[in-house]
Amino acid sequence: MDRVEWLDAVMALVQERSVEGEVSRPDDDTLAITLGRHGVVLHVVGNDAFLLRSVAAGSTIQSRLQDRVEHFTPERFLIDQSTVGTVVDAVLTHVRET
Repeated sequence: MDRVEWLDAVMALVQERSVEGEVSRPDDDTLAITLGRHGVVLHVVGNDAFLLRSVAAGSTIQSRLQDRVEHFTPERFLIDQSTVGTVVDAVLTHVRET
C-alpha cells in the first residue's frame, strides 16, 4: 500500500464514521480533517505518517490556558493497511474533543 492509497483509505473511513467533519487533500502527501473547532493534519514522509493535532481554533491564549491545552507531539504511524483504523480512531478522538 503506497502513501496515496493509505491516505485515501484513512479519508474514506473518516468520512464513513464522521459525516459532519470536513476533509481536504491539499496534496498527495497531506490530509487535513476538521470538526468544529478542532483539526488534525496527517502528513506522509517516506513510509511514515505524522499526525499533527491542533489546539482549538478561534481560542484565546487565556482560554487555552484555562482549558489546559498543551502543545502536542506528532504521533507517528507506519503506512500499512493495519494502521488505518488506529489512525482514524486517533483522528476522531481529537476532533471530537470538547
